[in-house]
Amino acid sequence: MEQDALELLTKASNNVEEVVRCVHKFANWWDAAETMISSLRDQVVSADGRRLSLTRINMVKNSWELLKQDYEVYKRKVSDL
Repeated sequence: MEQDALELLTKASNNVEEVVRCVHKFANWWDAAETMISSLRDQVVSADGRRLSLTRINMVKNSWELLKQDYEVYKRKVSDL
């Protein structure tokens, strides 16, 4: 009986550890997304700060596409749970 309880506690501990790891990954991902969003203005304005740079806008578009793809993968994984 004690052995069964110990095994259950060990499994519960492992499960909690996995949840914490996943929450940490989730928080890191959203932190990176927030950083990207908050720095958009600096990314699209030209070096002289007077006009929008088409090259920089294209770079931001590409970054957003990667973010979108990452989010879609994340969404599929979460929906599977």
